[in-house]
Amino acid sequence: MWSSSVWGLLGFAVSCALTMISLSPGSEWQKPLQNGVEIFSLATLIVLCWPLHNKTNRASVREKLRRPIQLVKMLEPSHVVILGLAIALAGAVWMHVQRSPQASREAKAATSNNSVPILLPDDGGPITWLRGQYIFGASGGENGVHIQSFQAVGQNKSNDFIRPLDGYVRSEITGKQFQILVVNDKGDLVSPTGYGIPAGQQFNLGARLTDSAGISSAEFIRDFGRITFVFTYGDHTYTKKFSPEEIEAEVYRLEKDLRPKPVLGAGARKY
Repeated sequence: MWSSSVWGLLGFAVSCALTMISLSPGSEWQKPLQNGVEIFSLATLIVLCWPLHNKTNRASVREKLRRPIQLVKMLEPSHVVILGLAIALAGAVWMHVQRSPQASREAKAATSNNSVPILLPDDGGPITWLRGQYIFGASGGENGVHIQSFQAVGQNKSNDFIRPLDGYVRSEITGKQFQILVVNDKGDLVSPTGYGIPAGQQFNLGARLTDSAGISSAEFIRDFGRITFVFTYGDHTYTKKFSPEEIEAEVYRLEKDLRPKPVLGAGARKY
């Protein structure tokens, strides 16, 4: 009766453990099965050690432990099964523990790769910046990416009409400074003089960084590897200094997203 109880409880624990490691990480059944392993394992230990609460049994166990050969002779098939189940349970738990950090790292990496960088953090002012927007205007094609401008999308979170507007983008490498322009109702980039931002409204602004159709990624990093964005609205001034790492990461994001995608199955075939 005692060995059958231990055998059965341990078998349930092993079943839960094996099912748990067969599931994909993050499954909704992972936690219930883990609880099952813990509960059945604890119940197994309780039943296994229950006879030891009797003083006579404890004395008998101590006596037998002094003579290991007698213990081997007393082994029954059920004891071997229990030992095998215990080893299987330990192996399943070990596999789960080993797999968990790896799954965590993979999830973290996936999140990191898919996340959108916060290049324009809010500074507590009434203007907030939309996240995930490209801060550089660029075009891409067979000849690579060419970057033309700086750009940002903001929103007036206050209940007031905000004016006046002014600002610039400055390259900390060349020292050149470029006037901030705003997008009017017609979609044109114009001087911010005489313009304001209505309460609760979004707005677009930008700065032309090149006079031509744009410069290559390598040229851009060379001339604009460190830039400062300053935007003055009302009596508030927003300032953001972009590090070389931020600039290079954003240029890489542009290159990856603007890179022409191969057309599969479009090749001509000889017949």
